[in-house]
Amino acid sequence: MQGYDYRKTFSTALKQSAPIMFAYIVVGFTFGAMMSEAGYTWIHTVIASFFTYSGSMQIAMVPMMVYHTSLPAMAVATLLINSRYMFYGIGFAERFKRQGILYPYMIIAFPDEVYGIFCSNKHPSDVDPDKCDLWSALLCHFAWTFGGLLGVLIGDNLPISLEGIDFAATAMFVCITVNQWTEYKNHIPMYIGVVSGIVCLLVLGPDNFILPSLIVSLIVLLIMKSRMTAIEEKEAHHE
Repeated sequence: MQGYDYRKTFSTALKQSAPIMFAYIVVGFTFGAMMSEAGYTWIHTVIASFFTYSGSMQIAMVPMMVYHTSLPAMAVATLLINSRYMFYGIGFAERFKRQGILYPYMIIAFPDEVYGIFCSNKHPSDVDPDKCDLWSALLCHFAWTFGGLLGVLIGDNLPISLEGIDFAATAMFVCITVNQWTEYKNHIPMYIGVVSGIVCLLVLGPDNFILPSLIVSLIVLLIMKSRMTAIEEKEAHHE
């Protein structure tokens, strides 16, 4: 059994997760402030942040609760908004199974930005990759919940406007995309995603294009899997 440095494993996870954690605190703070303004307590906010753990859905959830939207309608909205996670997780199923009894947790603790971490992280030889993944997921989950708690406790007392603060999540994901572009020479998956996204946007409109574009991207990637694997092996051989 390989010996791992578990202190370094944690520090590596913290280093990889730090940018996401900061952004999660900011966006979670926005959600907490919205919950406070809607009349909900810190207990409601912490429970929603911990168990829902989805920035776009949680922010959409606040007006739904204010206007007493039915639970079935909220469940359908959640399924539609978060269905992209199913496609993220397909390529990580075997990796997450190595977590044992924590396998179900890894599936739910897998929003967009954590997916970005897992796609781009590189573990040193003395770092336990599975424990590093788990720590990254836990740290980001904690940051999101903590941000929500801060928002509901002090958001109303800040002397500044919080309008537009939720753009922090978009900016953060753009940075992850740029990092992926510079880290990997094979850009075919990104081209496929961009083209499928644009086509579906033009055909279906801005409210309905995300899930179909993910499905199209997944199908094309599966078809081209062998070709992309050959390209990656060729590039690795040249290196």
